[in-house]
Amino acid sequence: PQVHIHGFGVYDLKGLEKAIARDLKDCISKDAEFCAMQLYRKHSTTEAKIKAANDVYKQMETSQYKRAVTMWNKKK
Repeated sequence: PQVHIHGFGVYDLKGLEKAIARDLKDCISKDAEFCAMQLYRKHSTTEAKIKAANDVYKQMETSQYKRAVTMWNKKK
């Protein structure tokens, strides 16, 4: 599924996971101050990406989503 991050852009789920991993790997390679700033500032893109991915995973666990996927697979 595609994920729309308000004020940032649209990612597919795999691309979003890769972007989060890249951001966290970059954060680990720098000092603690940079990491704290990257994760905890007011309009953090990394935090927005993580929250968006978490929301998608929660939505994918609902019965409504599972039914939609089942119906889509039956139409194929």
